[in-house]
Amino acid sequence: MRIGIIGAGVMGSSIVKRLLEKGVARADEVFVSDIDFGKLEKLWKETGARTFRDNSLVAKEAEVLIICVKPQQMAEALASLKHSITPNHLVISIAAGVRIGAIERGLKEGTRVIRAMPNQACLIGLSATAFSLGRNATEEDRSKAEMIFSSFGRAFLVKEEMLDAVTGLSGSGPAYAYAVIDAMAEGGVEAGLPRETAIALAAQTLLGAATMVLETNRSPDELAKLVATPGGTTEAGMRVLEEGGFRNLLVRAVVRATERSKEISSLFIEM
Repeated sequence: MRIGIIGAGVMGSSIVKRLLEKGVARADEVFVSDIDFGKLEKLWKETGARTFRDNSLVAKEAEVLIICVKPQQMAEALASLKHSITPNHLVISIAAGVRIGAIERGLKEGTRVIRAMPNQACLIGLSATAFSLGRNATEEDRSKAEMIFSSFGRAFLVKEEMLDAVTGLSGSGPAYAYAVIDAMAEGGVEAGLPRETAIALAAQTLLGAATMVLETNRSPDELAKLVATPGGTTEAGMRVLEEGGFRNLLVRAVVRATERSKEISSLFIEM
């Protein structure tokens, strides 16, 4: 698969590395553009991918284009690609808040578009990536997208109207998890643990709990009840969380982040 990456920032560079590591494409099949020569040179040295300063040159080489620029840079990126797009191209955008309709309007009529929302764990191959198909995207496009997204985590096909909720949950979710790890570690320190040990224990505990949910097919509530022996330590700790409104705070955080995603999306309806 010949894949072009528009934008060699943190996400774009991480995607290149995962595509190569997982064998989705060879180095001579990956083409990257960016205005920052330093980023391109670094990525070329690390991966061997072909690099360009001109987005249109990447479009001429690739069949799949993944746009990895900031939302405010999308209009310029689309304009630079528009005249190089052919019916053979599939365009994938990971720009937060920029809807499929706006992307389609910025390119040639009939362009096949997919919009995706990965998260920070893309950097280590553990992203939760939700994606939606544009009106011209095909089943073959869906299969290509799933192959690409699976190279850096798990892929979930959703309706586009759900992507704001995805942003509020899994897009912003790593920050919520870091806050939980930090708070748990702080409790460990207050209880007498060295900070480094407390952080490692908290992080490994969340990793283990997440893996239990994914691999046992049991609900989080069911698994929590298996840990919380009546009258035991876990029950005592859980009671404190309930009294402090822990669950409700996380629900509110996801809902508010979703609302903010909708607000941001409204700014990019027309570009």
